[in-house]
Amino acid sequence: MIGLTRLVTGRRSPSDRYRYGSSARDTAPVVAHDYGDRTSHRPVVVWNITQSCNLACQHCYYSAVLGRNPIATPYEDVIRVIDELADAGVPVLLFSGGEPLIRKDLPQIIRHTADRGITPVISTNGTLIRSVEEAQRLKDHGAVYVGISVDGSEQTHDTFRRKAGAFRKTIAAVRYCQAVGLRVSMRFTITADNVHDLHEVLELADELGVARFCMYHLVPSGRGKRNGDVENDHRRQIVEALCEQAEDFGPEILTVDAPHDGPLIYLWTLRNRPERAAEVLAALRRQSGDGTGRRIVEIDHDGVLHPNQFWLTHSIGNVRETPFRELWSPTEDEPQDEVLRELRREDWPLQGACGSCAFKDVCGGFRARANSFHGDIWAEDPSCPLTAEERAIELPPAAVEHELEGVAR
Repeated sequence: MIGLTRLVTGRRSPSDRYRYGSSARDTAPVVAHDYGDRTSHRPVVVWNITQSCNLACQHCYYSAVLGRNPIATPYEDVIRVIDELADAGVPVLLFSGGEPLIRKDLPQIIRHTADRGITPVISTNGTLIRSVEEAQRLKDHGAVYVGISVDGSEQTHDTFRRKAGAFRKTIAAVRYCQAVGLRVSMRFTITADNVHDLHEVLELADELGVARFCMYHLVPSGRGKRNGDVENDHRRQIVEALCEQAEDFGPEILTVDAPHDGPLIYLWTLRNRPERAAEVLAALRRQSGDGTGRRIVEIDHDGVLHPNQFWLTHSIGNVRETPFRELWSPTEDEPQDEVLRELRREDWPLQGACGSCAFKDVCGGFRARANSFHGDIWAEDPSCPLTAEERAIELPPAAVEHELEGVAR
């Protein structure tokens, strides 16, 4: 995730510590966790806790199954794995699917997550939060944050969801969650089929007063492979327009699955808010790209560990069979899994436009997308909108950057 509002305006967010450190001057990676004689990584974990869903959305990255899928991690195994995640220092556990609220035991799972000191987050289509009482139940069991997907105006959203009336139920769920004090984000996955509705959804998010607006860039995974993506020039225009309105927009804006948005924001600040440019670049250097294999990992409905929720073609192992820490960070300095070892390299052997880019250590492209398009994790990210001239820009060295940051603050 790229904290667009945080970078453009300096407005603080509770989740800054997961991306940029606890303060603008904090250069220590907050994802570092000491396991005795080594430093490992404690990731945000996305758990697609069920493949079942009450909808059949046309752009579902997980190819969720309409109805109930008999394959699911049993409750007892879920609780045991949560204990392992807590022991590994995992800060956030995001329950997704499918539709996680299909699982009747989700409130109890959330309660155990919170009791073990992990922040539980729910990613949902919202249609199963049907009353204030149901939202209150989630809060009472420890939920603090709910991400609800809204992918267009009423007509567009219902078309994406393949269900008439889904939009109204989703917006009602936003209001129910807000009524009980749950922090809510609206999530919008941008495609060629709904980009025309982006402005309307932004206005709705502002009107509803949600805490966050997250714009997801399309990743070709699951049924999402069938959707057309926006052109890269249009992608640039969208990100720059979000920069323009960040100051006066109520919800915090984040963009997701596109680390190249970071360089776009930096270049925008150079032109429009040069006094912030040094701090923006410093923050992006601390974040150092999307964090797959270092700061984020995914567990699927059957317990299989994947590099992230869009990289389902590669299995790291199964947490129902092997302890999480053993798969993620074994006793050796390096993980046993080849893809994890590659993603944790200091010197990524990036190819094509990514390999020659001045921002390769700041961005690095989205490796899951490059792998999906090219079959090579080090290939260039085809969604990058940077020009050849921008890729050749001379960036200030880190030492000068921190000196400038001190002056700016």
